[in-house]
Amino acid sequence: VIVFGFVVNYVWYYLHKSGRDVSIAAKFSLGFLFNSVCFLLLLLGLIYSMKMGVKLGGWIIVIAYLLVAIGELCISPTSLAMVTSLVPERLTSAMMGISLLSIGFGGKLAGVLANNSAINKPQATLLESQQIYINAFLGYFLFSVATFIVSILLIKHLRKLAAL
Repeated sequence: VIVFGFVVNYVWYYLHKSGRDVSIAAKFSLGFLFNSVCFLLLLLGLIYSMKMGVKLGGWIIVIAYLLVAIGELCISPTSLAMVTSLVPERLTSAMMGISLLSIGFGGKLAGVLANNSAINKPQATLLESQQIYINAFLGYFLFSVATFIVSILLIKHLRKLAAL
């Protein structure tokens, strides 16, 4: 996140300077897109490793983390900037707190989802374990894609609201 924060910041700066500024809603959508690609990569990597009878390469995990980090860099700083710019000054502190509280709720939800996709049988076979992860990654991918599509469809409406 620290290394790629500079890269993502430069991309936003370059686009702004060249007159092709990216809206807040579009940045959020990009975050969901990166998340979707991450889960698709994990899903395809797991399916490939099962078909070929090989272990899932560590580089897939590294790339997945990289995608999530870049997606997070599209969402987190953008949401904080959005709160400070769109909320009336007298409510900024409260809304910033609510924004940060949502991150806590997201962490709790991530824990619930991880628990739901955990392997609870100590004697689970490799095939059973792989199937659990395939189902989890597929579900997360589909949810991420649906969120991305909804966010893309709302961009024009959110631009109008933000301009008020």
